[in-house]
Amino acid sequence: MAQDLNAHDENSLPPESGWRFGRLGLWIGPILFALQIYVSPLPLQPGGNEVVAVALWMLIWWISEAVPLPVTALLPIVIFSLTGVMSLDEALTPYSSKIVYLFFGGFLLALGLETHNLHKRIALLIISAVGVSPPRMILGFMLSTAILSMWISNTATAVMMLPMALSCLQLIYQDQPASDLPNRDAKHFSTALVLGIAFSASIGGMGTVIGTPPNLVMRGYN
Repeated sequence: MAQDLNAHDENSLPPESGWRFGRLGLWIGPILFALQIYVSPLPLQPGGNEVVAVALWMLIWWISEAVPLPVTALLPIVIFSLTGVMSLDEALTPYSSKIVYLFFGGFLLALGLETHNLHKRIALLIISAVGVSPPRMILGFMLSTAILSMWISNTATAVMMLPMALSCLQLIYQDQPASDLPNRDAKHFSTALVLGIAFSASIGGMGTVIGTPPNLVMRGYN
């Protein structure tokens, strides 16, 4: 009983190491910013050192999570306008880019699909249509993953499809004798199914502009 209480107390303790790391990062970010500008500036064009310094500051705060991530993302608005790199209007312009609103629309679409479980319905419909033989199951999971990944983030699609695939594998092999598990065919089928989901999530994400953030970033430079 005493051991259980001790274990409970240990588990309920706050993550001191993470808190200390965040507090340390809170100071390291501004220090690196000041060092970059005033102590060891690089031979860059006017405003270049300020941009590098802000990038270092944001990098430290993002890694350490010293402040909420959205707060870190707003640093350029304040720092660039205060240091004279650009005016406040110029600093705010990238935050109202059409690419940002396209991101927002894609997130709303994905949220709507997940809220109403439409993504699961689509996946189950495709899987049930292709059949239950191993090649057809792999094809069904890959098609479902690729189609959903066009509209939902690659990671979210893979996280959704993998439990479904593992459940199917468990149902397939649960009635087999223990001596048959694991056999070579079962291992190959399981590996092919999991890898197929992983690759399909990445491939499907390249099918639309909102499928994955790098597509939108590249679209913004065209």
